[in-house]
Amino acid sequence: MSNLAKWQNLTRDLESPNSYVNMGFYYLISCCLQRRIWYGPDYQRLFPNVYFVLVGDAGVGKGLMISQINGFLRFFEKNDTKLNDVYLETLIRTGTRPAVETSEGNMRVMQPDGQELQGNDKTNKLVKPKLLFPVAADNTTFEALCLRLAEATCSIPLANNADLAPTGKYLYKSLAFCLEELSSLFGNKAKAEAISDFLLCAFDCKDYEYDTKHQGTDLLRKPCLSFFGGTTPIFMQRVFSNAILSDGLCARIIFIYEFSKRHHRFKASDLDDEQRTNREDIRRHIFALGKLTGRVELTDEASAFLKHYFEVSLPRGDVRANKNIKLNSYYERKKVHTLKIAMSVHFADKLDFIITLDEVHKALAILEDVESRMHYALTFGANPLAQIQKNIIKSLREASRESSDPIQSGKSFKELWISFSDDVREMELQECLRYCVSTGIIKSMPHPKTNEDIYFFSVSK
Repeated sequence: MSNLAKWQNLTRDLESPNSYVNMGFYYLISCCLQRRIWYGPDYQRLFPNVYFVLVGDAGVGKGLMISQINGFLRFFEKNDTKLNDVYLETLIRTGTRPAVETSEGNMRVMQPDGQELQGNDKTNKLVKPKLLFPVAADNTTFEALCLRLAEATCSIPLANNADLAPTGKYLYKSLAFCLEELSSLFGNKAKAEAISDFLLCAFDCKDYEYDTKHQGTDLLRKPCLSFFGGTTPIFMQRVFSNAILSDGLCARIIFIYEFSKRHHRFKASDLDDEQRTNREDIRRHIFALGKLTGRVELTDEASAFLKHYFEVSLPRGDVRANKNIKLNSYYERKKVHTLKIAMSVHFADKLDFIITLDEVHKALAILEDVESRMHYALTFGANPLAQIQKNIIKSLREASRESSDPIQSGKSFKELWISFSDDVREMELQECLRYCVSTGIIKSMPHPKTNEDIYFFSVSK
């Protein structure tokens, strides 16, 4: 059973759509690799950090998945690498960290909120322990995010590499950032355009120079940021703009758009024995990932396939899953996304450094699935019918889940007009339906009894 299958079973009661669940897992793997794993030569390294943004209406399940990821990322502390096997297994199975005697003879005791009380004096301050995989605060400002990334400096031994580790130690800064609502960071268009420069540098892991409020100009060296956020289509339209779309930031973000939750649950059930075992296995694996350092390689088959894919197939448009022009800049950088996802796919179950052709195919299939709906997240223009089209698709999609029979799930023009008469005129509704039918998202057919055209959802995504 793969770790992805274990993750899916562990989160089976969550209402989050399958794409949110799967991409959340690969984001978790990416965060655990940090800046310690890379592809390519030392002078042009590509790291597995990713930017994922879940886009959907309120209640679809964005926050549920972000909470799951946060729980795993914040589970291990840096000092856990010094625990013996017995203590480590106790921690993994029970989630309880054993009290450890310090060099001063005091006991290190964990508080319920994850903070640490040091010493026997009750007046001592609570100190948050350093995490094995540093994570930024859930709600933060741009300045605080830069400071947290600067503080997330780590060093690991790396011999025989004068370029990366001239002193024998490899220094790097890696930070995971999970944000349930983008509005708390971006705020407005002016702020969004300012922070995009930082996110561009952090994605490419390049040095970033920025002005502080009180201490002049600062330089953030060797940053590596992995970002997982959520937002609504309305916020995307209000804050993002075509300027941001063209400046490269949106091309570096993988937008995972969903119309609705996958199922409805009144409440989640307690974890059963299998799910608890799944959780323990995933904890063990990500802890093992925290010890890896080095460069990954592609097999000859995988390398030859990707060379043909990006030099021939993709430029011709043969393998492009979405023809929308708003994804043009994304496809120009798809090579980077493919390699990053391939690293996550590989290390989801393995600890060696060779990526196979099968793993490359899996990475491309993952991307093609989210690409098919990605353009819905990038609707920044002034077309007033765009949101109506999305609402029509959502309505027909939800109806199709109640019945697979188009006659039962389909709706007539009259029924759709009644539903959307407050937002659109008759001719505008006809225009929206023509667009949806022409793009193949919905289909139409005559009703066998009334002979009136009915419209139904046709894409099984």
